[in-house]
Amino acid sequence: MARHATRSGSLLFFSAMFVLIASPAWLSGGHPGDGRLDGRLGRRGLLGACVMGLDQLPAAADVIRLQQAPLPQAYRDSVVPTAQALKEALEAEESVGDAFIGEEAEKTLSALEQKAGQLVQRYGETYIAERGLPADAPLRSNQVYFLMEDAIGIFEVAVQSDQLPKARQKLIAKLQEVLDLAAKVGIEES
Repeated sequence: MARHATRSGSLLFFSAMFVLIASPAWLSGGHPGDGRLDGRLGRRGLLGACVMGLDQLPAAADVIRLQQAPLPQAYRDSVVPTAQALKEALEAEESVGDAFIGEEAEKTLSALEQKAGQLVQRYGETYIAERGLPADAPLRSNQVYFLMEDAIGIFEVAVQSDQLPKARQKLIAKLQEVLDLAAKVGIEES
């Protein structure tokens, strides 16, 4: 399979992943079907859906004092694998670039992207969606949470602007920062 077709497919995959995060139905407590997107949506439709969902995101005008506090076990068990999977998928895409790859390498790359998509969707449902983490939750003032939210914001803008290849290095660095800080602050004692 030609790498050109896969690059479009990867962008489409990441676009679809973002639609799951920012779609109005998802934010309002609904669930977009069974987690799969309507196959009739094209690349532009997915990117348009991303943009349409932005006005549904809650505004965060409050100033928050960030803390480097230990993470709750459940949050740590979500944020670390999510950041790691997304970072690995982006690194794999970066290493391939515009080159043609074989079928086996294509399957490996696709598996990394699918794993990242599933974890990002679950993270978004639990910690970003309005029905997920309450607005006044102490976790929102944790620097790890803030960095992960920032990483997802970078990802969002890159996908919307069709600039994921250009933003990939910045996103990989931000995800590594999330992983490093999560390791540094540790886990809350029960």
